[in-house]
Amino acid sequence: MKSFLNLRYLMLPAALLLWSGCNTLSPENEELTDEEIEIASQIIAESLSDQSGGMLSSFYDALSTVDDSGITYGSASEVSASLQQGPFNGQPPRNPGNANGRGAERNYSVVYNPETGEHTVTFTRGVQNAVVSNAQSVTNVYIYTDADGNFIEFPGEQRDLIESIAFTGLRSGEFAGPVRQSTATRTDTLFVTGLSTASTIVSLDGVHYNEGSASVTLPRAERTAERSFSNVFRMEDVRIDKAVVQENGTLEEGVTGLISYRLTMTQTKFNGETEEKDIEGVIELDGDGTALLRFGSVSNIFRIGLYSGEVE
Repeated sequence: MKSFLNLRYLMLPAALLLWSGCNTLSPENEELTDEEIEIASQIIAESLSDQSGGMLSSFYDALSTVDDSGITYGSASEVSASLQQGPFNGQPPRNPGNANGRGAERNYSVVYNPETGEHTVTFTRGVQNAVVSNAQSVTNVYIYTDADGNFIEFPGEQRDLIESIAFTGLRSGEFAGPVRQSTATRTDTLFVTGLSTASTIVSLDGVHYNEGSASVTLPRAERTAERSFSNVFRMEDVRIDKAVVQENGTLEEGVTGLISYRLTMTQTKFNGETEEKDIEGVIELDGDGTALLRFGSVSNIFRIGLYSGEVE
């Protein structure tokens, strides 16, 4: 019997472990201006949203099955459901390729290693329309296991046997939307359990890391602001309700839980000097397609659309 406990998927980079080893968030954020809070909210929204290739997009990828024919966005218990859902309004449009490129992958390849259980998938994903443009180069690695911890070589044919998925993802590319433009590299380390029909809840544990540069439009200031950034999301009891997902057809409306985050923003000033701000807080996934963003001791609370990344 081969065990799914592959240390490569349970160990995170040392820099992430140093932070995630403590679950207690410091209430002491550096003093932030209203402008910095607005910029930070937009960067975090992009790191979350499905349309911009953020953490929710990683959830869809992690819950998919892969084989020589391509990617199937429906897991053992159809938890990632159909993407054929109605109008924009927080929902994926009818053609997922018009939103974020999912379902329209190009240059696709997959290699299976029977010794490690790894399915290594590479592809490019991109879309350009009147609302957004998004282009990414992707490498995902999956280890599918059954209830006894045995590797599953043919997940597309044996979806009903899948109990757990160990997933790592690396994506790099560019995104441009009405409010934000960015170039970023995103890394995910996720462990998913509860996929068999014996469970009504899927549990996700892991870390999402995003690093790059962003340009954010500030309507009130009538200008744009640029920052380089790095942020880390650490999942705290994140769950997906299978029944809710099957009813509504999207992960966004079935996911609940807390995410603790750390964001570092760096501004380069006119004289060439740099100023760095570290921000910590929590994100509450509400199970209705939105999340509440809190900045530590700062009183501002923002609501983020998990699909579109719109910020209120």
